Amino acid sequence: MLAFIICWNLHFAETWMYFTREIRTFLSSYNLAIATIIVTALSYIPGADQASNGHGGIERVHVKAPWDWQPTDQSRSWI
Repeated sequence: MLAFIICWNLHFAETWMYFTREIRTFLSSYNLAIATIIVTALSYIPGADQASNGHGGIERVHVKAPWDWQPTDQSRSWI
């Protein structure tokens, strides 16, 4: 929901009187990327993991490196 609100506000950045025209155009053009970066950065703030006592929060995906880049299901012959 926060990403939507940020995108919605940045979508209308070209109508603002703040900043230069180039900055307003940049904010309006890249609103989704900016919102994604902001929301992702906010999720890394300590205490913002939305978990209570370590239960029920959003778990991060732990990617093991090196990944062998093979399909997870070998029965898919079209890959």
